[in-house]
Amino acid sequence: MSFGGRLTLVKSVLNSLPLYYFSLFRAPPCDFIDDIGVPFRSSFVKKIGDGASTSFWNEVWLGSSPLKNRFKRLAHLEDDLAAMADSWAWILGANGLFKTKKLTELIDEKIIQTNVGASETLKNNLVPKKVEIFVWRARKGRLPVLTELDKRGIDLNSVRCPICDNDIEHLDHALLSCKLSKDIMERIFDWWRMGNLPSNYVRELLEGNSGHNLSDMGKIIWQAVIWSTVYLMWKNRNDKVFKNKCWSVPVAVNEIQVKSFEWIARRCKSKKIEWHNWLHNPLLCIE
Repeated sequence: MSFGGRLTLVKSVLNSLPLYYFSLFRAPPCDFIDDIGVPFRSSFVKKIGDGASTSFWNEVWLGSSPLKNRFKRLAHLEDDLAAMADSWAWILGANGLFKTKKLTELIDEKIIQTNVGASETLKNNLVPKKVEIFVWRARKGRLPVLTELDKRGIDLNSVRCPICDNDIEHLDHALLSCKLSKDIMERIFDWWRMGNLPSNYVRELLEGNSGHNLSDMGKIIWQAVIWSTVYLMWKNRNDKVFKNKCWSVPVAVNEIQVKSFEWIARRCKSKKIEWHNWLHNPLLCIE
């Protein structure tokens, strides 16, 4: 199963777990929710409408007489509120509406630690899910380059780069330092008129701001191009390892231009991207 399929399966299971457990066990008392820092008991307030169920004007709330006797002019406003019945409002939710999803989020914020050794998850909706997952794995150092496989005790004939054979294959070499990878990336930067490569480290390239002179939408599109490039270069590396096939620089650049156009043009709703501009001057696509 692909990583995208695995992610879909995991999300489906996690979303079903609350319903499963609530069907087996009794829900925890409100005291538990209050104890973890979510003021559940005090989060409901009464919204006064016509006062039919609360006797707002007839009850003694302040002093020794009903409010209708102390604030006669305000009491006359009751006629204006007569069409609106009393109701309860939840002050922790939007528009006073209680939603179990929101309560679940509040509880999760209190009892689930999400910042222990974790890095921010980057997303870009202009590329397929498989590219996003690949970028996440690259940032976490989870790609199976030869040096990582060797660390895990896998018996290999060599840990040298299968493409250039000039250095050991670690992540930065496979996607940036290898002569083929570097030539491809430099051609991509020239295509977008971005100058020289800003870094020799893959993680900095994926997270960096090499397109700082672009508009907000332009930065997102440029990031999608970078992500598409490293993904397709890794695919080319795997073809060399398993099929003994390898692109030349012109073929690789053309494949990146075509694939990135297909992915981005199909998903970008705010910009109409034309192939001619994309191929010859992509900056025209983001003006």
